[in-house]
Amino acid sequence: MDKQAGTDIPNLGQSIWETVCVAGHIDLTSSVEGQQSAYAHDREVERDLRRSLIQVLLEAGLSGMTDGTHIMVSARLPGGSLLITPPEASGADLIVTDIIRIGPDGLHDESERLTRELVLHRHLYASRHDIRAILHLDSPAASALASLRRDIPAFHESVALAGGHSIRCSEYAMFASAGFAKAAVAALTGRRACLLANHGQLTISGTPAQALSLARTVEALSDRYLRAAGAGTPALLSPVEMDAVLDMLGTAINSATT
Repeated sequence: MDKQAGTDIPNLGQSIWETVCVAGHIDLTSSVEGQQSAYAHDREVERDLRRSLIQVLLEAGLSGMTDGTHIMVSARLPGGSLLITPPEASGADLIVTDIIRIGPDGLHDESERLTRELVLHRHLYASRHDIRAILHLDSPAASALASLRRDIPAFHESVALAGGHSIRCSEYAMFASAGFAKAAVAALTGRRACLLANHGQLTISGTPAQALSLARTVEALSDRYLRAAGAGTPALLSPVEMDAVLDMLGTAINSATT
């Protein structure tokens, strides 16, 4: 009788699991494959971003915006980790594994030294969730204007590409300090670019390539403004005129930070 009873008792664990899977339409094979596909996608995204960071270093150097010793570029990964270029790197001698990966908790591989600019980059990413890439460099004209601690006013319509009526120059603070990062955040309020007093320029965008494109604009505007101001007092566009330019460029500006 015990034998008969034993044969009549179903495998409850298996039965319940099968019932759950059928009722919930769970395909275990598809679930595993989906996880593997998502992992592969994330790895591909990271590889592409690493290549993009190196490409920005190369292009900035070739364009004469930097000699490779005063430029840092970073990108935010899905999940909160950051990728950042090593200090004093020109890009010519870098490979994708040289790019430093910083976890959400701030930890990094022991073989990678924490860069001086990490305070600035992490502070910026924490302050604005729309930022996906940051470029900080000491390009010649922007650095010259930043040493005067002057904003770039609305002397040219392209100023609006930074997101407002001017491109601000931050308050001065010691490089790599918390005050330096806070001053940059303040100067970037409602903006996508700023000058860093007695230092250089900073741009934020949706991709490293977009950040470089904006940095080129800031450098060109800095050069033109220095030339114009050296010849006299530049005529400025009115707030109404700048608002019209911002309205026209609104879609392009918004798409560059998402």
